[in-house]
Amino acid sequence: MKISMPILGPRALWEKTARWESMGSELLKVRDRHETEMCLQPTAEEMCTHVVAQLPPLKKRMFPLLLYQTTEKFRDEMNPRFGLLRSRQFLMKDLYSFDLTKEDAAKTYSKVCRVYDRILRDRLGLEVYKVVAQSGVYGGSVSHEYHLPNPLEEDGIHFCSKCGTGITKEGGSHKCECGDSAEVKTFSTVEVAHTFQLGTKYSKAFDALTRDKQPLEMCCFGIGVSRLLPAIVSLMSSEKAIRLPPLIAPFSAAVVVTKNLMDNVITELTLSSLDRRLSGGILLDDRVEENVGKRIKHLREIGIPRIVVLGKTTEGTINKVPMVEYFPPQQHCDEDESKEWTLSQVMQSIG
Repeated sequence: MKISMPILGPRALWEKTARWESMGSELLKVRDRHETEMCLQPTAEEMCTHVVAQLPPLKKRMFPLLLYQTTEKFRDEMNPRFGLLRSRQFLMKDLYSFDLTKEDAAKTYSKVCRVYDRILRDRLGLEVYKVVAQSGVYGGSVSHEYHLPNPLEEDGIHFCSKCGTGITKEGGSHKCECGDSAEVKTFSTVEVAHTFQLGTKYSKAFDALTRDKQPLEMCCFGIGVSRLLPAIVSLMSSEKAIRLPPLIAPFSAAVVVTKNLMDNVITELTLSSLDRRLSGGILLDDRVEENVGKRIKHLREIGIPRIVVLGKTTEGTINKVPMVEYFPPQQHCDEDESKEWTLSQVMQSIG
């Protein structure tokens, strides 16, 4: 269920879990005109559990109860830097789950972690590392972080490429089942997602109970949306061009048209064919007074994954079988090869 929690959280709510003090100076605190203390919430475990506790006892078939939001969060970073990678205000997708038993909560945790794996690895195609992490002030018994390689960041992981397990640097040295044959590498990374099995820490504090008066088992999950984008740009791009996964590119494709073909039926056919095949929007580059090469360069710089050029090649074949110049998604930023194909071949390559 999609929700939207308040940005402001009252002190009384955060004191119930002792996090008003334990969060330390990272918690941005404010006072209203009545001197009531509140915070700009960096996360919503307290608020969300408080809301669930106000509900009448839920029936068994209503579990697991999953509540999620994508909202602005705030944290008083000691050293904000690198733009959106580490900032005081950030956009986060956070999800909170409630289950009747510890076993059910573990199943929910595994399911959501698999969804995170699919989002980051399969949908976005990222080289992401899931590692064991410390729960810190969040509490709970199990915690994992998802990291992307990033030489600029101070985060880091120890990761065994042989068994595929790892741990954050702050968690100490990595000991896995591989023993002496472990192939552990240590490298700088940036954290882009975090998951927790919280247990009953919050449900006990707020009396969020089952029908049998037992505290609900809780998990929470978060993806740093505004951090994920610069982390991807840093990982996949070069000084010459931004390279983004097609799923989050500003447009799925761009069509570059020369002046002679602006009003030709081939332009409309190309746009409509791409629009039917791709879901992320098609950009028509009609800057006909500018050089085609410069336009292609600019489109790559802003992260357009596919470019179809209706230029000299098309003009020369317009009365036969029209050919276009097609720039497919780049595998590497410094390699950008085009193909002279028919529009049908372009559509087939897109799939």
